[in-house]
Amino acid sequence: MQHQQQHRLGRILLVAACAALLLAPSTDGHATMTNPKPRQVDPLRWFQVGCLIGCTCAGKGKEQYPTFEGYGGASALGCSKPMEPTNNLPEFRTFNAESKSEAGDWTRYFPWRAPGSAKPLDACSIASGFKQGEESFSSTVPGFANGARGSELSPGTVTYMPAGGTFDAQFGLLVNHGGGYQYRLCPKSSALSEDCFQQNPLAFASSKQIIRKADGSEIEISATDISQGTSPAGSTWRRIPTPACNCDAGTGCTDAANSGGKSTFSTAYSTGAPSSAAVSPNCPHGLQYEAQHLTDGTWPEGYGYYMETLEVDEDEDGAGETKSETGGKAGAESDACGVHSSDEAACKGTTGCAFVNKAGKDYCYAAGKKRRAGGDYLSRDYGRASFTIVDKLTVPQEEGSYVLSWRWDCEQTPQVWITCADVEVRDKGDPVFSQKISASDSTRSAAVNGCFAYVAAAVLLRALLL
Repeated sequence: MQHQQQHRLGRILLVAACAALLLAPSTDGHATMTNPKPRQVDPLRWFQVGCLIGCTCAGKGKEQYPTFEGYGGASALGCSKPMEPTNNLPEFRTFNAESKSEAGDWTRYFPWRAPGSAKPLDACSIASGFKQGEESFSSTVPGFANGARGSELSPGTVTYMPAGGTFDAQFGLLVNHGGGYQYRLCPKSSALSEDCFQQNPLAFASSKQIIRKADGSEIEISATDISQGTSPAGSTWRRIPTPACNCDAGTGCTDAANSGGKSTFSTAYSTGAPSSAAVSPNCPHGLQYEAQHLTDGTWPEGYGYYMETLEVDEDEDGAGETKSETGGKAGAESDACGVHSSDEAACKGTTGCAFVNKAGKDYCYAAGKKRRAGGDYLSRDYGRASFTIVDKLTVPQEEGSYVLSWRWDCEQTPQVWITCADVEVRDKGDPVFSQKISASDSTRSAAVNGCFAYVAAAVLLRALLL
C-alpha cells in the first residue's frame, strides 16, 4: 500500500511539474536574455531599481523624477553623490537627448548616462527588483522572496560556445526604457560578482543587429555602439535600437495645451526627431531620436514603448480582432484612452476608459482590455515579446565553464536589468557543434515532449474515468 501511495504521489508531482513547464503564465518584466537560456526562474522579473551612476542601487522607489536625496542619500546608495554623466552626445542617447523636457535633464544620473557605472545589488540581479521590506511595484517571482540574489541560484541549462568563434546571443524587449546593453563573462572558477563580469566584457563581432520576429523572419539593421565613458573603460556597449515616442513617458504623449497648462510626464517635447512624424504615424509628436531603419524603411515597425504583442480583444458581440503592438504600434499615442493620461476628468468622461494613479504616475487605459498581472493600470496583454534582438558576439579562446551576463542599463528609469546563463566554451571541433541541437536543448526537448505525452495521457484517462 505504501508503495502504491508513493507511486501515485510521484505521478501527481510529475503532472504538476509538467504543468508548470508547459503552462507557465506570462510575466510582467521588461526584458530578458533569451539565448542562452537564463538560469533565473521567470527571468523577466530579475532586476534592480533605484540605480544612479557611481552608486549602489537603492532597491526601492518608483517616482517619475527620483532624486539622490529621495532614495535616502549616501547611507542608502553607498556614495557621497552620483558621478557626473559621461554619455552626453545626442547620437548615443535614447530619452530627452537634447534636454527639451520641461523637467530639464532629468535622466542625468540614470544608468545609461555612464554605461556600466551603476552598481547592481547582485551580479545576476535580485528577485522582483526591490529589496525585501521595501514597497514593491513588481510582481513577485514564485518561490522567491523579494530581494533574493540571482547569483545564488543553482546552475541551469548549459549552452555551448565555440572557442575563438562567434555566438548569436539574443534578448527580448517588452517595455522600452531606452539605454543600452552589454554581454559579459565570468569564469566559474571565480566568485560570481559584478567585478568579475566587468573584467570580461564580450566584443560585438558585427556592426549589425538582427531583428528576429515571432514568425521566424529576420531583418538586419545597423547598430549604434558607444565605447567612450563606459565601464569597464573602453568597453563597448550597444544602444537599444527602438526610439520611443517624444515625451518623458515615451508613450501617450500629449500637447502641452491638453495638459491643463502644467507640465506632465506625458507632455510632448517641442519637436521630435527629424522626419520622425512621417515614419512614425503612431507617435504624431515625433520620436526620441531618428533611427536609420525607420527612415530607409528597413524596419518600419521598429519604434514605440510597449513591445509585446496583443492577442485577441473581444468586443461586446464576441467578435475578435487580432492586433499587433510590435514597435510603433505599441503604446500608440492614437490610443483613445492613453492620450488622456494627464487629464483625469477627460479620461473618466471618455467611454470605455478608466483612470488610476500608480506610484505617482497617472494612467488612462482601455478598461475592457486584459490588464497587466499584478496591477490594473495598463491596458496591455503583457508578456509576449513579438521580436528578439540578436547580436553576434566574439567568443574568447580560453575553454572552460562560465556564467554569461546580459546587462541592460536604462535611461528613462533608474533601473539595471541583468540576466545570467550557464555556458561552456569548447573547441570549435567539439562534436557538440556538429549536432543539430545541443545536448542541453535535446534534454529539454525530450522533457517537454514527455510532459506533453504524459499530460495528454492523464487528461484522456481522467476523461474516460469520469
